[in-house]
Amino acid sequence: MFMENRSLTLSCTAMMLLFCHVAFLEAKKPEGKSAQVVTLTVDYGDGAQKRFVEIPWKTEMTVGDATDAADKHPRGIEIEVRGKGETAILLRIDDLRNAGADGTNWVYRVNDKLGDRSFSVFSLNPGDDVLWRFEEYP
Repeated sequence: MFMENRSLTLSCTAMMLLFCHVAFLEAKKPEGKSAQVVTLTVDYGDGAQKRFVEIPWKTEMTVGDATDAADKHPRGIEIEVRGKGETAILLRIDDLRNAGADGTNWVYRVNDKLGDRSFSVFSLNPGDDVLWRFEEYP
């Protein structure tokens, strides 16, 4: 009987230690990337892309803010913008300039959904995925 109780005590102790260890690891785990960052991909429409996977998210962040962050990255993009706020338009990323109504232009999507207003005012949430693609407007 003594051996059974000792074995049971050891089993319970091992389980408690395991539980405490797992709880400790969970408490120390940093918050997931999706909770603190947004991603931004630039698709040049010719098979080439640039991807920024850890743009820090901040309150009231917009697609414009994320695009500016990619512009400021050491291996970032170079952008040209005209206007501000609701009238802002992205004219160029790197060496590709918008062609106008009948050609290829920079079009953005957030989480695969086509942008429906100026990129400068489109709000982002933590974990959002922004895509700029050089294409004809769909």
